[in-house]
Amino acid sequence: SLGSVFELVKSSILHHPHMKLPFNPEHVSELILDFIYGDLRSKVLFLLMFEDTPVGYLAATCSDKNPTTYGVKVAGELSWFVLPEHRGNDSLGLIKEYENWLRIVGAKYSVLTHYEDEVGEKLSLIYEKMGYKRCEVSYVKEV
Repeated sequence: SLGSVFELVKSSILHHPHMKLPFNPEHVSELILDFIYGDLRSKVLFLLMFEDTPVGYLAATCSDKNPTTYGVKVAGELSWFVLPEHRGNDSLGLIKEYENWLRIVGAKYSVLTHYEDEVGEKLSLIYEKMGYKRCEVSYVKEV
C-alpha cells in the first residue's frame, strides 16, 4: 500500500547518517506518487517486498539533459534504502531491476552512490564487483 511505502521512505529520511533532514509528509507523498505514476522513461521507484510489505526501495532518474554529459542518457540512483534487517543478497535485486530499467530506457551510463559509513564500505566493494568505478566524492555541510 502507499501508506507502507510512505513509512519506508520516512524511515530512510529520519535515519540519514550525515544530515538532520526535516520530514515533510506532503512533500514525501507527492514525490512517491510522482515516481509511481510519472513518466517511467525518466524516473522510477523499485520496491523490495517481504510478505506483501515494502522493506526497501530504489528511486532513480534518467535524462539526457545534463549539460556535462552532452546529450548522452545518464541514469542515477537518487535514493536507495533497505531496512537493516532485510539487507543482503535479496536487496541487491533492486540494483538488478534498476539495471534492467536502464536498458529499457536506453541509458548509456549508470551512477550509484553510497554514504561514507560502514554500510558504504561494503557497498563500494559490491558496486566494483558489478563493474562500477569510483568517480566522484561529495561533501556535505549544514549552512
